[in-house]
Amino acid sequence: MDVNTSREEFLNRTAFMGGLASKKISQNDAKKLIKRALAISEQVGITIPWDYQRWRFLLGDMSVVPDPQGSLYKCARCGAELNKPVVEVMRKHAHLENAHFYMVCEKCAGEFED
Repeated sequence: MDVNTSREEFLNRTAFMGGLASKKISQNDAKKLIKRALAISEQVGITIPWDYQRWRFLLGDMSVVPDPQGSLYKCARCGAELNKPVVEVMRKHAHLENAHFYMVCEKCAGEFED
């Protein structure tokens, strides 16, 4: 489906996923995150996951979502650019199956220290 969906339509389409744990965010924010993930996948040469290919119609028209600005590698907490060594670690391991990253900048990492 290549049209924008309303919030109600999106919820109807995804109702079967109701049992999955998730954080509530707006549909627009979800689309931006997905667009960013797609851009990263393309940049590092990873095949787009089959589940996105199969279920992307749930999102409606993704072409209206703006492309991510700046570096694709940003702090998961504040959105600041990540430093080069952190980016290199992500690029090195991005091709591993089931790789998931939660990288934070030095400022945000300091918030975890005692």
